Amino acid sequence: MNPQYRIIYKRMYRRRKAGKTTEAKALDKMLRQLPVGDPGDPDYRRLRYNRYADDTLFGLYVRYH
Repeated sequence: MNPQYRIIYKRMYRRRKAGKTTEAKALDKMLRQLPVGDPGDPDYRRLRYNRYADDTLFGLYVRYH
């Protein structure tokens, strides 16, 4: 898990619990900009797909070092 994502998520959670919704929403917007996982991980894989009518196209991204 991305350490920066985890820190901001904890801050957002605490703000929501304290009733500070405007601050929590701002942190939520920041979270949406960050990846949850660590993309530098050698075992990281990303699957993307595109579907149109009856056709489906799959793309797999694997990082090699």
